[in-house]
Parts: sequence; structure tokens; C-alpha cells
Amino acid sequence: MTHYHCFRALAPLALLVLGFAWASPASADGRTETVEFAIGDDKMVMELPAWSSLPRQQGGDDQLQAWWTGTVGKSEVLVELRTFSRKEYDLQDPEGVASFTVWTEQQGQGAGDRRFSFDERTLVKGTYGALPYGVVCTGTLPSKADPRGELILLGGVMDKVAYALTYTCTPALAEADRGRVLEALRTGVQADCKKIDPKWSKEEIAAALTVLEPDAKRRKKWKRVVRTEHYIIFTNSGAGKLFAKKMESFYDTIQKVFPFEEVPGRRLMPVYLYKLPKGYYEFCARVPKWTRGQAEATMGHAWLDYYATSYASPNDPVHIHEAAHQVFANRLYLTGGGSWFQEGVAEYLATKPGHRKAYAKSAARRGRYSPFDVFIRTEDLIAGGQQSAHEAYLQAASIIEFVRDGKFHPKKFQDFIRRMGMVMPNNEEAIEQVLQDVYGVDVAGFEEAWLAYWKKR
Repeated sequence: MTHYHCFRALAPLALLVLGFAWASPASADGRTETVEFAIGDDKMVMELPAWSSLPRQQGGDDQLQAWWTGTVGKSEVLVELRTFSRKEYDLQDPEGVASFTVWTEQQGQGAGDRRFSFDERTLVKGTYGALPYGVVCTGTLPSKADPRGELILLGGVMDKVAYALTYTCTPALAEADRGRVLEALRTGVQADCKKIDPKWSKEEIAAALTVLEPDAKRRKKWKRVVRTEHYIIFTNSGAGKLFAKKMESFYDTIQKVFPFEEVPGRRLMPVYLYKLPKGYYEFCARVPKWTRGQAEATMGHAWLDYYATSYASPNDPVHIHEAAHQVFANRLYLTGGGSWFQEGVAEYLATKPGHRKAYAKSAARRGRYSPFDVFIRTEDLIAGGQQSAHEAYLQAASIIEFVRDGKFHPKKFQDFIRRMGMVMPNNEEAIEQVLQDVYGVDVAGFEEAWLAYWKKR
């Protein structure tokens, strides 16, 4: 069973800003404007492109720290600097800010479009705040299906807040102006704040152990944590080092199939390894708040940033399955599409080709199929519909095998994964748009090709 990372609906925040200073805008293009702000002990200086036609506007809400609006060339431009409580919105890193921005655009009123996603998302190294990197994104507004403008984002995190600096441009900026904005976002930020320890501080480790084992006496039986290049393993068994080694091998496999960039300073992902299932079941009751029956139906689960399980053979396929969910949420930041997508990529890694073939070949030969059957029926099955969850997972994995290993434009596989993973779950219109953008087919055409692939296998 898998839970997906989600953001809370927007809610008012207490006014955190203690001080601002804005330099006067330059009167000629090619100059820069210095924007300074302070939140508690955190301080940031941004050097932004200055246009005389973009004076700073007064007023705003508790999140809106600064904004400018006006005309640049042929584009109407709105620049906004917003901050959000990291705790309130669960924004732990720059990629989370990007995902949050996609979500707000998809949910937005008026110009909001459920098909919106970023066309480009790049991690940039620098002094962006509590972590030594930020994220720069560009996307078509309101969507690629209806291109009327663009959104440019710089996202980052400070000690207490996350920030989003956005340029909303209608139509898209001219190439020269767009280049100036992107260059400034990549090089013009200096932040001074408390840093996050990517390897976890002693205080964070102590807090995690308290959640893992509330009883102080039993907590003494927990072994010292095991750190690897990408994970921090908490365990009360003697298998921490062995399990850590297996997790790193899973990480390598996932990264090979679904490539992503390594960026120094990323936080280690936590793994909670219980010696006995009982401890795992008790954890499930405390944290995801499952019933005992729900917990006993799983061998492990990935949720938010962690993977929790009890010790069994490290080679059990459940571990790479859940490791994939953890990586997709905390490295790739592709948490959308729906269960058919999330379980499909995880089960593709956890199963052998023969298992997928045995099911999908049979499924492709029986009954009728209608548009969205591959996607939506799989979703229904996973929820406990017409067939077993095992069969539903295999059908979902068969979709991933089809687009990666078949002859259906395999060179476009990574684009399919990236785009589909940013779609709101089970958004039929958005799923169709991704298929049109990536493959030039509608759902019916995609399904026809899927059926043909498995009938011939």
C-alpha cells in the first residue's frame, strides 16, 4: 500500500517578515534591482533584472512579500516573491516548492488548468538557503494545450520558510529578456540562514527514535543508526548494515531505469527497519494511523520521506517496490499520474519480465477494451475491484514495460515518465494531453498499441 506526498490547502500564515529593503529600479534595461528580505534571523539578497516599467506594488497578503507588475516588451509581467511555512506546508526542499507550485496552478481559479506542468525543471547549486541548491523551472501557461504565456520559478528553502519567486508572463517573454531572468535566478541569490544537516543532526535522530519507539526502555534496544550515501537506516535489529547495502543497490537500479541528477547536499532518506512485524504494526497505528488489519496487509510502506518495514529477506521484491516509491517522491518528485502510474513503475522494478508477460498477454487477449481502460480500470482494480491487487499491479507494470522495452518510441520513455508523473492523479484530460504531447496519439491509440504489443509477445 502506498501513500502519496500531498500539500495542504492554502491557509493564512502569521506575518513573519521583519524587514525589507528595495533599491530603486534602474531606468534602463540591462540593469539589476537588489531585493533584500529578512525573516527572523534569515536574510536573503536577490539581484533581479530591473525594468523601469515594473515598479514595486504596495499591499498583499501574509505570504506575498514583494510584487511588481507592468509591461516588458510585448509581455504583461507579474513578479511575485512568496514565502510559506515549511512546517505548515510540508515543504522540506526546493523540489517540494516546484511540486507545490504545479499543484496551485492546476487548482487555480480562472486561468488555472489541470493540465499544467513544468516543461523544464533544473536543480541549481548555490547559496539558496538552508540547502546548497535551488530549483529553476519554466512552464507554459495555462498549459501546453493552450499556450498563452509562461511561468518561471525559483524555489528554495530557508530555516523556517520556503520561498517561491515567480514570473508570470503573457505572452511569453522575448528570448533575450527570458535569458536575463533565468541567468539572474541561477546566479543572483545570496542567502544567509541556518543550514540543514543533510546527514541528520543528533536532535533529529533523537526525535525520530522517539517516534519509532515511544517506550524509553525499549528504545535502548535500537542500534546505532547506519548512514550510507543516500540513506539513514534506523533499526532495532542486527541487520542494519546488510539492509543498508541492499537499499543502495536498489537505489542504483532505480536511478539506472529512471535517471535523475545527483546534487550534493540532498538530505538522506530515512528507512525504519523493525526487527519484528509487531513493532512495524504499532508504528503504522501511530504514524499513518492505520488499523491493525491494514498494517498486517502490508510488509512495508513508503510515505512522505520515509520507508518503514520489518525485517525479512533483503531480497524480497517488496523492498525495491517501496524504494521506488520513496525515490519517486524524494528524488524525482513525480508523485502524480495515479496509482496505475505509481504502482506501475514500482512493480516494473519488482517483477520479472515473465511474470508481466504471463498476465498481460492473457489480459490483452480477453474481453473488450474501451478508452482509458488501461489507465482507469487499472486504478479501479488496485482499489479492490474486479480482480486481485496482484493482477492490477501487473497490469500497471505492463504499461511501463510497453513504453520502455517495446517498439513504441522507447526513446521518449523518460519524457513520458517525467510528464505523466506531474499529472494530477487520474486526470483523464491531462493524461490524454501527455500522450498527445509525447507520442502524438490519444488514449484509444495508445491502448491499441498496448494491446498489439502484448498480443504479439
